[in-house]
Amino acid sequence: MKRALLAIALLALCFAAFGHAAADIDARYTAKTKTLSIAFTHNVKDPSTHFIQGIQVRLNDVTIISQVASAQDTAEGGQFLYRVPNLKKGDVLDIILDCNKGGRNSRKMILN
Repeated sequence: MKRALLAIALLALCFAAFGHAAADIDARYTAKTKTLSIAFTHNVKDPSTHFIQGIQVRLNDVTIISQVASAQDTAEGGQFLYRVPNLKKGDVLDIILDCNKGGRNSRKMILN
């Protein structure tokens, strides 16, 4: 039993060592075009096997975007672009990015 627990613990540590969250998230909303741009930094060796996979955008605590990606743009990171109508001053956007190998980063944005 102790060996099994030790093996599981070591496996979990190995898995966590290879995955990591996005280092930086830059989100911008352009009211004129009603577009939300989410750029991120996530340095990896191969963006087709290690990438930001889960993208979630919450507006005032309600999920409005949930996407699963299968790769990222480059080995340095990538960008997602969404059309989001009807946002107004004071709205709070929570942007959550998940790495397919483990790791999560988020950014809160209050519209001006």
